[in-house]
Amino acid sequence: MRKSILAFIIIITITIVAVAVGRSWFLSNNIPKFSSGFVKVVNIALIKPTFTAAAYHKSFYKFFFLYSSLPSHAQKNITSDLNLLSSDVTNRTTGSSSAISIDCLTGYLKAPKSNISVLTDADVDNVNSLFFVNGTNKYDILILGHQEYVTQYEYDNLKHFVANGGTLVLMMETYSMLR
Repeated sequence: MRKSILAFIIIITITIVAVAVGRSWFLSNNIPKFSSGFVKVVNIALIKPTFTAAAYHKSFYKFFFLYSSLPSHAQKNITSDLNLLSSDVTNRTTGSSSAISIDCLTGYLKAPKSNISVLTDADVDNVNSLFFVNGTNKYDILILGHQEYVTQYEYDNLKHFVANGGTLVLMMETYSMLR
């Protein structure tokens, strides 16, 4: 219990430092876009890792730990506790997830001429949440937390967002698959 609390405090501290440094760097290295003499409104969406939270919330990992110590011949036909292999995906996130950081970020990102939205993995999975009917991006910047589990549609939509010229900010190290 102490290790998980300490790990949680370390993650939050690292996230706050990364946000403070990243925000300063981002603001100093990005010249506001001008359109007809006015500063362009920057649309930013923060993505809550709800699919990852569903996997960690009293389901998949609980099942895994219940049966991982069985001998391999006994693991072939497990027929009990199958309800743990699925979990409702809600806007609820676990206390150890980066969703808390996402909530904290909304206050730090408030800047003149910026619109901040908070979306979930399910929103990113839906093409209509990120793109207008003509296929252009609704947001200039997407900030992801710790999206350990994504659907193929979510992954494809993130790739399409970047291909359209959007900026994708990744706060955690799990993104080697996005290369």
